[in-house]
Amino acid sequence: MNLAEIQSTFWQCVRTEPGPDEQDVVFSASPTLSARDCMAIYRRMYWYRQVDALFEVFPLTAELLGPEAFTRACSAYIARFPSEAPAIELQGRQFAPFLLEAHFDAAALARVEWAKLEAIVAKPNPRPLGIDDLYNSERRWVRLAPSARLVSTPASVAARFVAVNGAADVMLIVYRDGFVVRTADVSPMTLDAHELLRRGALLAEVCATLASHPLPVANQTVGQWIASQLVEVADAPE
Repeated sequence: MNLAEIQSTFWQCVRTEPGPDEQDVVFSASPTLSARDCMAIYRRMYWYRQVDALFEVFPLTAELLGPEAFTRACSAYIARFPSEAPAIELQGRQFAPFLLEAHFDAAALARVEWAKLEAIVAKPNPRPLGIDDLYNSERRWVRLAPSARLVSTPASVAARFVAVNGAADVMLIVYRDGFVVRTADVSPMTLDAHELLRRGALLAEVCATLASHPLPVANQTVGQWIASQLVEVADAPE
C-alpha cells in the first residue's frame, strides 16, 4: 500500500464509524489497544473538533437552541454529512438546510451565520464598481461582490442583526467591508436592483430599477455600493 492509499484509509477512519476493515492491517496496535481502537480515538477527537467548529460558526444558533440541543443537532448532522472540506470551518455548508427539518427559526438564523462565514472566506472584489463606471453603464456588466450574500429571513431572525419595521420577512445583505463582516437590511425600494446584481446584469439595467424611486434613495444606494465595494464589474457572459 502506497502513501496515498494509507492517507485515504486514515481519512475514512476518522470520518466514518466503524471505519474500513483495512485499518486493522494498515495501522499498528498499541500494547493495550487494537489498531481499530487506536483509530477510534482519532475519530472521536475529530468528531468533537467538528462539533466545536459548528459552535464557532453558528454561535447565535447554538444560543437559540441551547448547548445540549445544539450538540445533539451537530452530532446528527455530522453523522449524515461527514466532512468533505479540507478546512474544518466549511463543515457547516449543509447545516441550515439540515436544521430546517425540525427547527425553522434556527435554520433561518443558521443561514445568516453561514453567509457571514462565506463573507469572511470569500476572495476580494477584483474590480469594484467606481464612479467612472456610471458614465459607461450601457457597457458595464455588474454583479454582487464575491463576499456579498442576499438572505431572506423572518423578521424575528433579522431583528438580531438590524432594526426591523414590522415586515414579516426581511431581505438582508451580508458582506465583507475591508476586514469587517457587515449585515444590513435591503430596502424594498432597492430589492429589484439587488436581485439583478445577484444574477448579474448591465449596470444600466440595475440603475433603471432605481429610477422610479426618489433621487436621494438611488444616490445613497449607489454611493453605498461604491463605498463598500459591494458591486463587482465583471465580464459579460458569452
